[in-house]
Amino acid sequence: MVEKEVELSLGEIKVLYEYFIEQYKKEGITVAWSKLILNNLKMLTTPYKQIHSGLYDENRDSKYIEYGNKLHTLIKKYVDLDEQGNPIVENGEPRITENIVEYQKEVKKLDEEYKDLVDRLDHKNEINNKFLSQVVKIKIYKVSEQKIPNSIPPYIIGFLLDE
Repeated sequence: MVEKEVELSLGEIKVLYEYFIEQYKKEGITVAWSKLILNNLKMLTTPYKQIHSGLYDENRDSKYIEYGNKLHTLIKKYVDLDEQGNPIVENGEPRITENIVEYQKEVKKLDEEYKDLVDRLDHKNEINNKFLSQVVKIKIYKVSEQKIPNSIPPYIIGFLLDE
């Protein structure tokens, strides 16, 4: 096993770390392979946490929660009600037909108020893919071909094979 500095994209680091976590839980692997997994997990844990915190996740965005609460209030205000005054839900969605024009106007105003958030949500994949495509230098452990189990996916072998 040899420690080497390599250039990897943040996406590749993420894939490697997640693969090693999956392997970490398996039984019946060789001692050499186990050591490689443990050593690489140690090397990749901090970068992985940094990558994870750098990805855009609307659930960590306070504006998303604020927007969701306001949208929920609008839905409650405009949802169609049955004879007992209960909201009508069809296919898991609130039905809004009676006041649809007013509802749509208010949603449009809400979207304008939260334009930056709506843009981030619309371009979330593009933002995250751009982030994950950044290339950095990082140290990982590599091994000779004899130490790699036969059942390793080709995309992982390319990272770990010491040639």
